[in-house]
Amino acid sequence: MRKQSTAFYGGEGDKWYQRNRNKVPYPLGDDPVTGVIANLNIKPKKVLEIGCSNGWRLEKIRNLYSGFKPEVVCYGVDPSLAAITEGQKSFPKLILLRRDAANLPHRQWGGFDIIIHGFCLYLCDREDLFKIAYESDHFLKDGGYLIIHDFFPKTPCSVVYHHKPSLRSYKMDHSQLFLANPTYKEVARYVPEDNDEIGIVVLKKDLASAFPLVEQ
Repeated sequence: MRKQSTAFYGGEGDKWYQRNRNKVPYPLGDDPVTGVIANLNIKPKKVLEIGCSNGWRLEKIRNLYSGFKPEVVCYGVDPSLAAITEGQKSFPKLILLRRDAANLPHRQWGGFDIIIHGFCLYLCDREDLFKIAYESDHFLKDGGYLIIHDFFPKTPCSVVYHHKPSLRSYKMDHSQLFLANPTYKEVARYVPEDNDEIGIVVLKKDLASAFPLVEQ
């Protein structure tokens, strides 16, 4: 039973969006994820954000690379119908769909240079974690970057989701789902101690060098 997912598809996602839609740093303000991408000098052709809200961050990324040819193509998924509908109107150059991290559109998409988990994994069902890791790995091209923006506590825990007490906020270092696989290497970690352990971890997928051939 995907309790958390069912709740967010059933209206909790829209409520989250209405509570937070005026807090996002677009068009004013800075976005730490966009800043990390710029600082690492990543030049993507295709970007996917999971938990994209109305696509504001993707629009910032698209504008960041507006002078590049070909133009970067940005895709996003979110369970909130209100967020996706508004984003499709506000940012017509983005490709936005109503989906979640465990159910991406396999036939249409693939080969992303960057996949962003945009502060959403803490609300995902725990039984979906390996499915989420599979989906992200399936869509990320070799040599691509996986960016996780979320809570990074020292030890895993859960707390009551105070907007709906029947749900939980699950806090853990979700990068460990990928780092167990030698295909993924951590290239950057920004986890400030004074910000409730909210941070960003950047991983790079490198299948070619993950399993070097050795003589027996």
